[in-house]
Amino acid sequence: MRAPVKNSLENSLIICLVFFLAASAFAEVKVFKNFPLIDGTGRPAAPHSAMILNHGIMEWVAPVSGLPNPPSAHVIDLRWICVISQ
Repeated sequence: MRAPVKNSLENSLIICLVFFLAASAFAEVKVFKNFPLIDGTGRPAAPHSAMILNHGIMEWVAPVSGLPNPPSAHVIDLRWICVISQ
């Protein structure tokens, strides 16, 4: 039973990475919000997280409640996506 979960997790990570790389190529500032963040430390996922990417570089990660509103940013709701960070 462990193998399908691990494969699913690996596939999700690959999809997330491809999504972030592709998204950063098309706009300067992207805001991703409403996703559970898994930080790789073994702690539980942080629900309702947000992230700001500027030219593909992660500038800000925190709960969506503290999300600043960058002007002209493209906002993407990731409600059904899980983000894994290292």
